[in-house]
Amino acid sequence: MRILTPLTVAVLTLALLPAPSAGAQPVDGVVAAAVKKPKKHAKKVKANAKRKVCRKGYVLKTVKVKRKGKIVRVKRCRKRAVKKPAAVTPKAPSTPAPAPPSAPGAPAPLFDPPGKKLEDEAARTYIERYLLNSRFTDCPAGGCDSERRYSHFANTNFFRCQFTPIVGLVVHFSSAFFFETGIVQPDGSWSFNEIVLNTGRPSFYDWIVAVDGTVTGFYNPANGSGIEEITGLRYAAGARDCTS
Repeated sequence: MRILTPLTVAVLTLALLPAPSAGAQPVDGVVAAAVKKPKKHAKKVKANAKRKVCRKGYVLKTVKVKRKGKIVRVKRCRKRAVKKPAAVTPKAPSTPAPAPPSAPGAPAPLFDPPGKKLEDEAARTYIERYLLNSRFTDCPAGGCDSERRYSHFANTNFFRCQFTPIVGLVVHFSSAFFFETGIVQPDGSWSFNEIVLNTGRPSFYDWIVAVDGTVTGFYNPANGSGIEEITGLRYAAGARDCTS
């Protein structure tokens, strides 16, 4: 009779045990833990890579790196690019646009607009610039069969003349005039009053001259017969006496 040693029994026992199936876990717990640990660690690394968050001021970017002689793409935190504000070129101070030129063929204004109201001596200086050596007439172009006109000469002579086609000269009056007061509007229209001596007695005229040269007057005779309105006159350069 053969006596089996403990070693022989152990070998027989292992030989008689059924072979482990493909999905069976190893019997040794230490070996099983060693097998599971690499897989669990790989999943954790992969999860951490997906959840990677960069600190403030940095963003996650894909970059190329060289590993073991190969170029691979990896995620890295890189500083966020800061956009610089576009340079602003200072603008030159604007200048007022020049006044548009007058339309071709448009007549020049009769009186330069002062741009503000003039009174007292400033108004007198402005008005005399146009009044002296001028006339108020209903025939500014001349050559009419009939005409009414009032002329102011630079030597302060005043002439009132009236012509008709049949009789000719029917009114012939001359005297000295004395400028009293006047007002000039910003647009260049003006008005004034004057004293004209008539046989030693004063008569009064008030004149209103529009920017287009239209003239309206008011005559208060020396005899006090009442104020007479004068209409239908226009301003014209050049004073004339009653000889023509």
